[in-house]
Amino acid sequence: MEFSRAVIATLGIVALERCSTTGLSSPSATKSAASVTSSSTSTACSRPIDREGRPLYETSRGAFIERRIDAGGAHLIVMKAAEAAANQSVLVTPEVYEAVASLERGRAITLFGYVISADSGAHPTYSCIEF
Repeated sequence: MEFSRAVIATLGIVALERCSTTGLSSPSATKSAASVTSSSTSTACSRPIDREGRPLYETSRGAFIERRIDAGGAHLIVMKAAEAAANQSVLVTPEVYEAVASLERGRAITLFGYVISADSGAHPTYSCIEF
């Protein structure tokens, strides 16, 4: 089935509106409050899927090591990833960066980054965290 440009543009606008109302973020979207949840509560970061059941999010799990701001001003979390031998630095939103300010070293975390298309291949900034 072929869609017209107007239909595709409308779907893109709806997707962006959905991102802003469901706590998802896109590179151009900003949020005023941190998307931070504790796994000890009943709420969690959203896990959206597309029509074909593919995830519209990427996760990174591991043990929190430290937080940093690089020379360019980017907010980073350094973690010992569960599936990697070396520590890794991942790009996070300022809200997630602030949420880990008092987190103890070694605490298990899961970071979530959201995309608009499962086919994009993008590596989004992580905008939600579960402890």
